[in-house]
Amino acid sequence: MKRPASTRSLLTVPFAIPAYWTPDQALAVVELLDGLRELIWARYGLQLLGERRARLQPLADSLLAPRRPKQSTRQPNGWLTSTERQASDGSDDLPF
Repeated sequence: MKRPASTRSLLTVPFAIPAYWTPDQALAVVELLDGLRELIWARYGLQLLGERRARLQPLADSLLAPRRPKQSTRQPNGWLTSTERQASDGSDDLPF
């Protein structure tokens, strides 16, 4: 069998949902997809869960990583700087 010059077009299937389906036809397709999903999960469920876990792990690691505390700009005596005062209460007209 002769191999096609390019297999790129064989790797993707452009697909659009027809606008002329009846509700009954649309329901038939949804039921087909539900059945296909069940068959795929029955066959590949553990591998799919492992793949999902591997893809989500970097996100979970970043969410659970300890956060570094922000560097404080407080004066050594504990007084707030004018910028911190403004950020804390939004006023800059305090007498101090």
